[in-house]
Amino acid sequence: MKAQITLTPSESKRLIAKAISAMSIVKNALKEGIILIALSSTNSYVVEEISGMKIEKERYCSGIVTPEGTFANPSKLMSKEIAIIKGKIEYLDNSKEIIKKMKKNDIFIKSANAIDPHGNAGIFVSDIDSGELGKLIGRIYARKINFLIPTGLEKLIYDVKKAFEVAGQQEYKYFMKLPVSIFPVEGKIITEIEALKILFDVDATLIGAGGIGGAEGSVTLVIEGENVKKAFKYVLSIKGEKFLYGKRILK
Repeated sequence: MKAQITLTPSESKRLIAKAISAMSIVKNALKEGIILIALSSTNSYVVEEISGMKIEKERYCSGIVTPEGTFANPSKLMSKEIAIIKGKIEYLDNSKEIIKKMKKNDIFIKSANAIDPHGNAGIFVSDIDSGELGKLIGRIYARKINFLIPTGLEKLIYDVKKAFEVAGQQEYKYFMKLPVSIFPVEGKIITEIEALKILFDVDATLIGAGGIGGAEGSVTLVIEGENVKKAFKYVLSIKGEKFLYGKRILK
């Protein structure tokens, strides 16, 4: 059995977040360990799905891409990062301190700005010192902390390694808003394809992207498998997920 679905970026974020919350390693860490959820628009949905609480999603992000260019959310508008420690939510002033306590079965979640067909992921960095990620990544890899990268297929590019070669925040003569580099990272990438597999054990294939009239950034997929009807009905239930960012955030 097959079905065709189209998801806007916000609908994709919700679907991916629901899949993250359903993963066994996440459920185990929620009970017995630590889950650190970095600031990002996709992760605002992850916070809601894992914690069960509603948040101001526009505030749960630091760097954003706007029609004007790459942009930093003003600090006065940003939320604190959230860690969930044995089921208890903590708002962090400094994520470096919580990383010191994390171990192999704990989880760090950070979405990417770019993924490619080769399984690579990259994250925009505007800070000359590589930002918060640069301060954490060594400990994450050294301690073999589970690194989940929930990222919609709208972020699919040709080659992250090539992007790394050409993107240099100090190399541009002209740029829009903030100049960024791209930081290649390794972890478990979870797109709509993996999300549908986790939730319904169906196979998904990307057959198109983009649209108009509110479907900009959308992805169209074909899903196949025994649970297609269930998956299709579930996708219909998240259709209409509101777009992020009011004008006040972009100022």
